[in-house]
Amino acid sequence: MKQKSLWVFGILNACAWLQVQGQNTFPASGNAGIGTTAPISALHVKGSVLSENGPNSLAAARNTGFHNWVDRAYGSELHYLNGKWGLAVFARTDSDIRLGHYGGNENAQGNLNVKMLIQPDGKTGIGTITPLEMLHVKGSVMAENDAYSNTNIRNKGFYNWTDKAYGIELHNLGGKWGLAVFARTDSDIRLGHYNGGETGQAQLNTKMTIRNDGKVGIGAVDASKPGYKLFVEEGILTEKVKVAIKTSADWSDYVFNKNYPLRSLQQVEQFIQTNGHLPGIPSAAEVVNEGIDLGKMNAKLLEKIEELTLYIIDQQKKLDAVQQRLNQLEQRQ
Repeated sequence: MKQKSLWVFGILNACAWLQVQGQNTFPASGNAGIGTTAPISALHVKGSVLSENGPNSLAAARNTGFHNWVDRAYGSELHYLNGKWGLAVFARTDSDIRLGHYGGNENAQGNLNVKMLIQPDGKTGIGTITPLEMLHVKGSVMAENDAYSNTNIRNKGFYNWTDKAYGIELHNLGGKWGLAVFARTDSDIRLGHYNGGETGQAQLNTKMTIRNDGKVGIGAVDASKPGYKLFVEEGILTEKVKVAIKTSADWSDYVFNKNYPLRSLQQVEQFIQTNGHLPGIPSAAEVVNEGIDLGKMNAKLLEKIEELTLYIIDQQKKLDAVQQRLNQLEQRQ
């Protein structure tokens, strides 16, 4: 009890001595100030605070930084609660939180070289003070994580972000990794190699283009022709090609219908003499200008094979009839 009284007495003496200095105020009621005569909190310390306490006690230390407190306008809070330490940095609802280094004067915020910024809406910028996403990093990003954790990384490339104008997204969702490349709705996506400088789009040697209408071009090709989605320069080497036919009407079995208008051989001969190609088959000039549709061309070729089959069957019937008449004449002799 005696030790406690001495301790209280010492604090009162210290407070009295501080009050004499004219920079502190300790009224009987209201706010107390150390280093200030106009305290705006229950205890207002203008200057640094050092707090030492046991490992399980409740401790709180607040520092206003370069700003005055107005309804917790700006500050940092070091606290220990329920066995866990924490550090909270907070600002007014209409103000940014900025982290950085000072290049010169230690007492002027204007010299702050901002490295990281958190806007009031929660958008965070690293390397930029104008973040356009919840996390906007100006520069490279490296992420190391377990194989099945969720990761989202976006890199703006050589472009400025405007409503997610251009970007790359690396993501892991449901244990599956994916890479998404996206651009504005009115812009192409181009993949290629750079011939020179690393920072200029003009140096891009485009190898593949994905147009905003979904058409894909590989190599130096014109991918604007209607009716197709994939355009490839030079050629395609593959072990297997499968062409889908939409309906049975797109195949040529209709040749075997009883009402199929099969031309006579004389009509076919006359068409060939006039046009220089088979009926229903494109000419060489048309193929050069327009190319050929593999599915349709195969159906057309099969149509000619089926027509040829009908001609052979008809000729065989005529030969059989002639042979039968020859046999009858031989029997009469």
